[in-house]
Amino acid sequence: MKPIEHISWDRYTGAVHWLSLCIERAEFKWKDQRVYNLFPIYRGGLVPAVCLSHRLNLPINMCRDFHSLIVDDIVDTGETAKAYRDSPLVSVFYRSTSASVPWLYGELIEHDRWLQFPWEVS
Repeated sequence: MKPIEHISWDRYTGAVHWLSLCIERAEFKWKDQRVYNLFPIYRGGLVPAVCLSHRLNLPINMCRDFHSLIVDDIVDTGETAKAYRDSPLVSVFYRSTSASVPWLYGELIEHDRWLQFPWEVS
């Protein structure tokens, strides 16, 4: 089993804040396509989508559409992200060894420890 790294709320909210600034700087556009709502990847993307919804004033859409920004907590191995490769996907954390690269991310992870988010119970 991998060693566990506990992510504090302060670190998490800092990464979400940075991610929201990156999205704003991109003017909510991915490949000239404007995003108007957030679509969370279940389960990991639910908490980040709520946080980004408040910061960016974008609604959460429970059905993905052409204008959805896909949200996840981490792009780790990249397997989940592969299903969304033709969509704008953002993640709070991105592991540098991942097979997939998100459009934008809040923090780069350059180690192989398991990340435990503040809302996860061990």
